[in-house]
Amino acid sequence: MVEHFFEKHSIDSFVFCWLFFQITTIDFVYKLLPNFFIPSFIMAVMPVIASWLCILFELFEVIRCRYVHRDVVIFFVCVIGILLCSLFGNIFLQSVAFTSSFLVLITACIFLYTRKDIRHLFLHINVICMFSGMIVCVYALSFTGSNYLEWENSYMAIGYSLSLCSLILFECARINHKRIDSIMAIVFSVFILAFGNRGAFMVVIVYFGIRYTFLHENRITTKKIILLLIGIALMLVISSFYEQIILFVTVTLRNMGISSRSFEKLLTHSFVQSIGRNEIYQKAFEIIKNNPITIRGPGYLTLVYINEHYQHTNAHNILLELIVEYGCILGIAIFLIILKVVIRSILLLRENKMLENSIAVCLLIQSMVQLSFSATFYSSNELWIGLVLTGILSRRKYFVQDSSIYKDDVLVKKD
Repeated sequence: MVEHFFEKHSIDSFVFCWLFFQITTIDFVYKLLPNFFIPSFIMAVMPVIASWLCILFELFEVIRCRYVHRDVVIFFVCVIGILLCSLFGNIFLQSVAFTSSFLVLITACIFLYTRKDIRHLFLHINVICMFSGMIVCVYALSFTGSNYLEWENSYMAIGYSLSLCSLILFECARINHKRIDSIMAIVFSVFILAFGNRGAFMVVIVYFGIRYTFLHENRITTKKIILLLIGIALMLVISSFYEQIILFVTVTLRNMGISSRSFEKLLTHSFVQSIGRNEIYQKAFEIIKNNPITIRGPGYLTLVYINEHYQHTNAHNILLELIVEYGCILGIAIFLIILKVVIRSILLLRENKMLENSIAVCLLIQSMVQLSFSATFYSSNELWIGLVLTGILSRRKYFVQDSSIYKDDVLVKKD
């Protein structure tokens, strides 16, 4: 009985890691190996089939439940709404919904909803993050010797992929106390600075800000005091010799053949500036000002001409995107609901330091920072999965200690 229990959860963990790899890393495999022997669509379908076999295996148990949780209903209403809008001709949502990546994303969410115990899904998440991160790093190294201006948006893909892996590994190290997780997270963070983008760098900064502000452990130790003093000393040195340090690092990277957009921006004091986004934001504010409460529908800004470079683009900011599409009243209300879930996720992790709570927080931090500068929330894998995870973890039966497990919905203490 026990062997069957752990065998089933091993299968679930393998399937989830497969889905996670498909969502976060598979594109880099084809960028490195354009002639990879398995077609991309087949690669997308394989974990979907495996997931649905697991889902259908427990479908009877799911149907037998008398109560459908609120977060499940909200999820399916959102998915059905996207699909209906796509079928009725919304070109923007068609580009989101009628893709293999959306199929994998929705399958991953349904897979999470149909598991009786989601904790075992993340047993090997650190391994898959290290494997995924190394693939992304190899891809990043392929740009050595070229200028970041030639990369198009590859530096953004590199940065955000590595930032998610870094956050999860930092949390795995915090909870499981494995040094290798910390080492790999630091390596990936270095690659973000060298090959990534400013948004990904901000993801890591925000994570540590939340970690040491809201997720701190109250016990003060000698190690923490020493680390605090070292941190203060480093900040004083950096602030005193900022120009020299940034110039030295930039020149060193150039000599190594690495063109770092982040350090170039730091060197030119333009780290927080973006002319392109300013034009997008200006157009979004004009639309809102003309009629602040009008509901215009998903993807409205993609139909508006901004300039020659941004002819069909999103708002590059989740709040602006929601207000443009749903008006100031409904748009702000939706944003506050999402923000409430993010805060709830952080509080859950503060109450109970479990890995599944950490994964939810990492996903939501990544998505909220990324969606503040780029992308659209309709296709944000991290946001969707983070919201689903937090919805599941907010239920009563998941308020348990690490020393307990659920078996057939009965709380059982470990020996």
